[in-house]
Amino acid sequence: MSKRSKKENELLNYLSEDERKVYEEFEAKLKAKRDVAVKRQKKEINFWKEIDEREEEVYQHILKNRNARNAEQKTEPVQTKILHQEESVPAENVVEQERENVTNSFYGQNQ
Repeated sequence: MSKRSKKENELLNYLSEDERKVYEEFEAKLKAKRDVAVKRQKKEINFWKEIDEREEEVYQHILKNRNARNAEQKTEPVQTKILHQEESVPAENVVEQERENVTNSFYGQNQ
């Protein structure tokens, strides 16, 4: 027998039958609460153990997604620069075109 059970038995000898029943009910409730707490602790320990085991896997997944996103961002600005260069028109052409538009609309109103 453990020390605890020896002491419990000694104390139970001094209790009456009614007190012993109350004590045993109280002990049963405490044991149920302890069991629930132990079960919760085991779940938490297993959860963190799984987190530790999968940490490297999650880290690699995050890195892969980050690298893919960075690669997309690096390629997009280069393409937009090329498109803007192709679409760009020298300023002289724009000014001449505006003059033609203004003169055409002016002559169009008089006719």
